[in-house]
Amino acid sequence: MGKEIRSVLLMRVVAHAELHNTREAPDRVRQAFPEARLMGLGAADCPDTALLGADPRLDDLLLLPANIARSARAFRGFMARQPCDATVMCYGATSGVNYPKQILASLLCPGRNFFLDAAGRLFPALSVLGLRVILRAALSILLLFLLRAGARLVVATLRLLARLTPVPKDDAGLPAPDAVRRLLFIRLDHIGDVAMSLPALHALRQHYPDARIDVLVLPEVAPLLAEVPDVDEVIPYAAPVFTRNPRRQAGLGRTLALVHRLRRGRYDVAVELRGNDLCRLLAFLAGARRRLGPGRSLYEMSGRTNFDFLLTHPVAPPDDSQYAVDRSLQTLRACGLPLPDAPYRLPVKPEREAPVRETLAGLGVRRGYAVIHARPSEESRQWHPERFAAVADHLTQVHGLDVLLTGAPRDRDYNADILARVARPERVFNAAGLFALPELPALLADAALMVSVDTGPMHIAAMVGTPLVTLFHPTLAPLHHPYGQEDGVLIPPAESASEHRIWEGGVLAAIPADDVIAAVDRKQRRAAKTRLCLVSGGAAEEWLKAA
Repeated sequence: MGKEIRSVLLMRVVAHAELHNTREAPDRVRQAFPEARLMGLGAADCPDTALLGADPRLDDLLLLPANIARSARAFRGFMARQPCDATVMCYGATSGVNYPKQILASLLCPGRNFFLDAAGRLFPALSVLGLRVILRAALSILLLFLLRAGARLVVATLRLLARLTPVPKDDAGLPAPDAVRRLLFIRLDHIGDVAMSLPALHALRQHYPDARIDVLVLPEVAPLLAEVPDVDEVIPYAAPVFTRNPRRQAGLGRTLALVHRLRRGRYDVAVELRGNDLCRLLAFLAGARRRLGPGRSLYEMSGRTNFDFLLTHPVAPPDDSQYAVDRSLQTLRACGLPLPDAPYRLPVKPEREAPVRETLAGLGVRRGYAVIHARPSEESRQWHPERFAAVADHLTQVHGLDVLLTGAPRDRDYNADILARVARPERVFNAAGLFALPELPALLADAALMVSVDTGPMHIAAMVGTPLVTLFHPTLAPLHHPYGQEDGVLIPPAESASEHRIWEGGVLAAIPADDVIAAVDRKQRRAAKTRLCLVSGGAAEEWLKAA
């Protein structure tokens, strides 16, 4: 296939969740064109371009100026000047829907055109399979055009309805405590993001101690919110935008049933802190007289709709680089809510403690155990199993702690790989799937330490005050570090962050096991000095400060 082809340009358009499906694309192209020069194409203003350029399997990197990508004629003219005999467009399973313009744009490149799908099949664009891809992309563009036309009509209708809806005349965002009887708190997000919104929810409860507070969350997060004493009722909703399993996403019927239920709630105030259009729309459809939230969010993309006109009291958006907990609290402060001085702690229900301790006793786990949560929801956040095994050995041999490897039922095999590498397997326990989400606060509150990558359970541990050592992506650490425990966050060195890519184990691969072990030792020394202070009173206060 590739004897007459001397240079190949590899283009990739994949959703973030599909990156692992296409990580072998350069190898597949090299196999088809062994003698050709392999070039990658990256946008000059895209952060992922640095990672692409560091891929040793590519011979060169072609940078596409931002102004070129907006014009088909300019793009074709730019590509005509490049020394490539063929173009390979690599796309994921859903890329034909998500990136149809980019797929069709690859046909504008000079030379022969090929497609590479997520299954590793390489085929010419002018083949039966290729024509199917082109047809799907063209139909996606047509559908997108129709959807945008319909969206403009919907937005115009919503703007009219929002203007006709009575708005409280006072300027205050949040009314006095005696003026609110029912409040709706909307947070359609995943476990970690919801956990980081608990301090804001607690601030609302303190300001409205007698009000009924209902929370609207995803079904998988609902069991956690049922454990929060600030909540009166949890309303689950499998929002299409946030539910990862498409089969569980709520359709039109369940959405209409939800709106009917919300309207029966007769809420005085609806608070939405994420800055998401669906959440704003649900707050409006719920009929709440006051609807508060940020006027924009760092999750929004340019060119998308902004339904902040559905809020009666939109506030200036917080700084995108601000910590997530602080963003939520500052939004409430901008609405006139006084913030508590004391840091938040998630209380543990006593009825949850006995079943957790009974399960631990059945496993043979001693009190004062450590927890390792190794499996993240995204492959790009994972760390090497052998390094987790080294940390577990250090906890058992140096600190004398039993170690629990936690996770969901699907993580048992992943944890078993770690367990097979430890020196003392009798003191390390595979607890994946043994503890339900409502039991995690009780489990983590009794732990002496937790070592974790960026996961939802890690944020729960932070809310109950468990000492944490956390491995973070450098761009996510300032936004999503564990609540009140920035000192336990480890990120890869800046000079090596671009050298470790998803197909080499993730950016976290640059963090050595020795750094994590050193952080564990610091946390344990700090905990020991804290216990000493509690026993000896103020005599050890200066020693504690020096820890």
